[in-house]
Amino acid sequence: MEAAEGSGYAEWASWRRHVFGDRHPGADDGPDPEGLVEAVRREPDVVAGMVRLGLEFADPAAAWAMHALADRELVPPRLVRSAQEFIWMSTGTFRVRLAQSLRAATGDDSWAMAIVSVATAIGATWSERIDALLALSGYRPTADLVAAVRTAVCDPEYLIRFHAANTLLRFAGDPMPVNNRPEVFARIVDSAAGQWAAAAAELGELALAGVEP
Repeated sequence: MEAAEGSGYAEWASWRRHVFGDRHPGADDGPDPEGLVEAVRREPDVVAGMVRLGLEFADPAAAWAMHALADRELVPPRLVRSAQEFIWMSTGTFRVRLAQSLRAATGDDSWAMAIVSVATAIGATWSERIDALLALSGYRPTADLVAAVRTAVCDPEYLIRFHAANTLLRFAGDPMPVNNRPEVFARIVDSAAGQWAAAAAELGELALAGVEP
């Protein structure tokens, strides 16, 4: 969904730099939210318009800004509508961040399904899929989420299997990584798909025990 960079992008980049400074999401501490909070209290419509512009360019700073405002119950309603408009046109880690922002803004856990679409996407990079699996670990488990993450435990890429297994353990209420369970971990690192399926079944059952009726 990312548009060609031009005058619109220059306007967003200038505003972003003015409000956030030089720090961006991904930095150790991230941007300082105080400039953003001050701006939205002073000019909520301007902030909503500028962050929406950042969303058009799939800039993670825009998704971060929405999340920061939602955490402080300051997100403009029109910005929530804009994010809902853009999320299904987005891809990869940006979609993950936008879904997390919408969950923070609306309290609706169903935005997890947008994250699932990245975790299970054939065209996504392994790093994007891992990012999605890490994000899902913070959600309350549902049968649909457990089923989706179970499929990732059978992925040919070891790191996907590892993080999917850890997410299922988080669903089950276990904070420890899967290598803390030697028998299951041995199946995860095995080269045989049948072993992955056995691990997925076992971890899936554990995760389903955490699903509210």
